[in-house]
Amino acid sequence: MKNKHTTQDYMQKFMIKQNEVIVPYLRQVIHPTELKSVFCIYEMIEQGENIYTYLVNGEMVVIFEISRIDHSITHDRTLPIREYAQEIKGRQWHRYIRELQAFAEQEDSQVN
Repeated sequence: MKNKHTTQDYMQKFMIKQNEVIVPYLRQVIHPTELKSVFCIYEMIEQGENIYTYLVNGEMVVIFEISRIDHSITHDRTLPIREYAQEIKGRQWHRYIRELQAFAEQEDSQVN
């Protein structure tokens, strides 16, 4: 039972961080009025920062770091979903793109 509560607490904190920090940052990277959906593909927790990979609008992938010390954001790169999928999955990239785009279309991925 404790593990379930820990997961729920983490997800609550993650959603707050996404809404208060990540979405505003992505609005700077992608034109604010063009940001329609965001989906966290990957989060890696490092010693001093967290590294995030986000699918934006079902077509662009944005990779960035957020410092746990001063909460500054360092942009790594922005690339088309096809390029990202080919880099990650090699020959099976077509299927991976379809899976990612399905997640991006879900209601909880939509940005207001």
